[in-house]
Amino acid sequence: MRTTVAAAFGVAVVIAVGLVGLALAGGAVAVDGAAAQEATSNDHPSVGDRTVTVAGEGTASAPPDEAVVAVAVVAEGDDPTAVGDDLREGSEALRSALADAGVEDDRVETTDYWIRETWREPSEDEPDGPAYRGVHAYQVTLDDVDRAGPIVDASAEAGAEVRWVAFTLSDERRADLRDEALTAAMDDARRQAETLAAAGDLRLVGVRTVDAADRRGGVVFEDDAVEEVAATGTVIEPGDVTVRSSVRVTYDAAPRDREADDA
Repeated sequence: MRTTVAAAFGVAVVIAVGLVGLALAGGAVAVDGAAAQEATSNDHPSVGDRTVTVAGEGTASAPPDEAVVAVAVVAEGDDPTAVGDDLREGSEALRSALADAGVEDDRVETTDYWIRETWREPSEDEPDGPAYRGVHAYQVTLDDVDRAGPIVDASAEAGAEVRWVAFTLSDERRADLRDEALTAAMDDARRQAETLAAAGDLRLVGVRTVDAADRRGGVVFEDDAVEEVAATGTVIEPGDVTVRSSVRVTYDAAPRDREADDA
């Protein structure tokens, strides 16, 4: 009979996205995190005296193409040497199980290792309690998200704790998604600027500055994954990863050509 710990860990979709600020001309406008729209003009006819500034937002979504499974070998005992031996034996069993499941050695990384003295409230079963506890934690990175469930099962059957499963994007896919979100944000900014310019009897003539130093952006929305223990083992179905980006754009504006409009 197969034993799993699928219900004992959390499943999350994670990613970190960094956005770079750029200025097309002049100094970039600092982002304060709040959506803002403003149009300014005065009595001078020059283009440089009239600007329209807006904050645009955009999103892009894609299924995750990487999974990370966090597992740990845990041992307790009265002697630190014995605890270390148990950790070594448990780690060998875990690595062997992962290899049998098709995980390459370079996809398994140690993230934590320690043995420390502990104290536990005495009980009838354990009057003194274990004196030492040790942990050897690993992260297993998978290029195929469908393999997360089988790796969870293999790790649990080898005696390891399954701590969490995370779904994310490869560097290449992450960069593509960020670019899509930024493009959508610029399109949104343009639409807003055109609306404001028309309301102010102006027309846009060019971009003065763009700031994508996204203090509010880079947010990842997490769709809950479905996890279940089927007859064949643990099944995990991750949701899409969504990246939000925001930009602040200042456009140069000029008075609308009424004669051209009338024509």
